[in-house]
Amino acid sequence: MHIPLYRRLWFEILYKISIVIGIIILASFFYIINYQKRELIKYEKDMVTKLSTSLEKSLYYGMERNDFTIVENVISDVIKDQRDIKSIYILNKPGKILISSEKTNKGSSIPINSELCVSCHNGTTPKREKFAIIENADSFRVVNLLFNGPTCLTHHSSSKKVLGALVIEISKENINGLLRRNLEKMIYSSLITFAILIILTFLVITLFVTCPIKDLMKAMIDASKGNLNVEVKIPSGNEIGILAKTFNFMVNKLKEFHENDLKKEHEIAKMQEKLRYKAELETLNAQLKARVLELENANNQIEMMVKDIEEKNFHLEKAVDRLKILYRISRCLTTVLNPDDVIKMIVEKSVQIMKAKTGSLMLINDTKDSLYIKYAIGMDENIIKNTLVKVGDSVAGWVAKEAKPLIVKNIETDERFKKISKDKYETRSLISSPGIIKGEVLGVLNVNNKLDGSEFTEDELELLNTLAGQTAVSLENAKLYTDLQKSYFDTIRALVNAIEAKDKYTRGHSERVTCYALEIGKRLNLTPKRMEILQHAAILHDIGKIGTDLNILNKSGFLTIEEFEVVKEHPLVGSQILDPISFLEDVKSIIAEHHERYDGKGYPLGKKGEEISLESRIIAICDAFDAMTSDRPYRKALNLETALEEIKRCAGTQFDPQLVDIFALIIEENPSCMYL
Repeated sequence: MHIPLYRRLWFEILYKISIVIGIIILASFFYIINYQKRELIKYEKDMVTKLSTSLEKSLYYGMERNDFTIVENVISDVIKDQRDIKSIYILNKPGKILISSEKTNKGSSIPINSELCVSCHNGTTPKREKFAIIENADSFRVVNLLFNGPTCLTHHSSSKKVLGALVIEISKENINGLLRRNLEKMIYSSLITFAILIILTFLVITLFVTCPIKDLMKAMIDASKGNLNVEVKIPSGNEIGILAKTFNFMVNKLKEFHENDLKKEHEIAKMQEKLRYKAELETLNAQLKARVLELENANNQIEMMVKDIEEKNFHLEKAVDRLKILYRISRCLTTVLNPDDVIKMIVEKSVQIMKAKTGSLMLINDTKDSLYIKYAIGMDENIIKNTLVKVGDSVAGWVAKEAKPLIVKNIETDERFKKISKDKYETRSLISSPGIIKGEVLGVLNVNNKLDGSEFTEDELELLNTLAGQTAVSLENAKLYTDLQKSYFDTIRALVNAIEAKDKYTRGHSERVTCYALEIGKRLNLTPKRMEILQHAAILHDIGKIGTDLNILNKSGFLTIEEFEVVKEHPLVGSQILDPISFLEDVKSIIAEHHERYDGKGYPLGKKGEEISLESRIIAICDAFDAMTSDRPYRKALNLETALEEIKRCAGTQFDPQLVDIFALIIEENPSCMYL
């Protein structure tokens, strides 16, 4: 029988695998190209940003000596060394080009409404702090605002002011050329890889599928023509090997039946020749019936074998499904470090997987003698809050004591739990498993009341036991992570106390600021997470003063402009100190902003109003109040009433007026503010 090429098994397998491989290669191809492009552009932008900073320093150096030939020479050298740079020029605030790598542009002006100027400023107020990047189809420009620096203080006020901008224009031609070359290489390598994979796939299909099937088909054709001496030799344990063995077995049986038939036919012929009696014919009929029965028995055995295979496939599929579920849960648990989130996830997944109505996780209390419900689904809140089970009592207590999983088919007939109230067990069947870590039971995971009313199985108990084990490990990991965070923070807190201990005037300042800040956060009903961030920021808000000279901090008179500029650096210094600590990421920006003013006249960023984070606005009030009510080298502490009046006077200018009202109530109710 001739089969068209496109209908053959090896062709269909090869065709579908080719499509899958092609899709994978194309997806990888487009991802790598986009990734390379982003990284190259990012590299160019970072390089130009650093170059801009270097040119800015050269500009200030030239300003100090009133000699801008230094800047022009640096720009000329940069243009020669960096082929990607199209042009460099310096603008004053009205938009006039003062210095340019292109001589023809020097002295010309840029319209104030152009894209370049609008991106830098609007009127006299900067729209951004430092750098801006304007990207076009064939190039991009890095705009670096030039503020009045230390050399400008004699000509300009000390407040932050834009004097002009440094603009560097970069060509994308080199990046695009590099991407084109990489594209060509990747196309060639992808085609070669695709061809090799197709060839290897074709060889594997030929070796393990096509050749064995050809041998089997040839043997079947020979057998259909009456040659029962054929035998297929396929040394494999897969389905084709089993099929070959089954074929050989069937051929041997047919051969045996055929031989028996021949023998019996010879015997019948002889008997017909000798006797030709009716009894002999009945005997032959009986023999034929026996053969039919034998064939029926053989068919029954084959059907039993098929059912056995189907049952094994069913159990295998269930095992694979369980592994998939456990894998997904394990991946989720690796990203969750909050113990409450871990517990909630495990209980919800357990109920969902088991298709049950009720589930709970009970934890061992500190005295190790009782269990309480940490989280549950399908239970009344009063039951969750008031349930306390002694170890050894009830189902969960039994599991905690024995430290092994339990399945109850019918709790009403189980001798161990006769005294338990059966009302909460609607289906009478339940499963329960202990969460064990380092040989110690941490809690018990319970599931009952299946939605379809059926009993739980051993497979479900095994799966629940695995989930309980993962729960224990995840809870232990979450605890270790929390302990690590606490240890890290306690170390920094000790550092803050050590810094304050050097100065009798600021000793205990951070603790008092934290006390007031947390009380305000409590009145604002902040979430536990934000309260924790607020506490960390309040404790660490002055850590940047570690780099400030004590002679400046303890000076009894007014600070000079230079000394005040040094003091103004401590918010950013504090933020930089916390850079390596990932879990204090949210705290860094709060510390950097705690000296900003509500009217925008603060430092170091000049933010105002709602631009300043809520936590920074809270700390600003508490910091100022404690400073006024504490002794300082240059004055005595103010009384509470005077300090509070000063806080109220600055509401709407230095401080958030709504927060000032809340703070005033706190001081009037409890001026001592016990530390939370």
